[in-house]
Amino acid sequence: MIIVDKKAGSVRISGISFQNTYYFLVIYSKVHIDHCNSLGSDNKGDIISFESSGYGYVGYSQLSSRGDDAIDIDSRSGDITIEYNTIYDCKDDGLEARFYTVQNLLHMLFDIINL
Repeated sequence: MIIVDKKAGSVRISGISFQNTYYFLVIYSKVHIDHCNSLGSDNKGDIISFESSGYGYVGYSQLSSRGDDAIDIDSRSGDITIEYNTIYDCKDDGLEARFYTVQNLLHMLFDIINL
């Protein structure tokens, strides 16, 4: 598990492949995630979890999660852009977003595939 703490400032995560995780990324700060891939079928929780103060960008990634959600958004603090991702084989939701009044989801473009 990688935790991006509030004190981290701006963090970029690029080109990582991971498998069989329990919450791969837990985000409390600004993050830029691109070209990441989840592998395997034993992920136990969310792959990317934006917590209350987390915000940023997720793009050009392939996310598969039989645990829970591929991307879970609980953020109350900032802009989140999610684009050009392939999300599949999720036990619960590919994308779960709670919309709070201060949150501004800029845009979401998904390639949806059935396997």
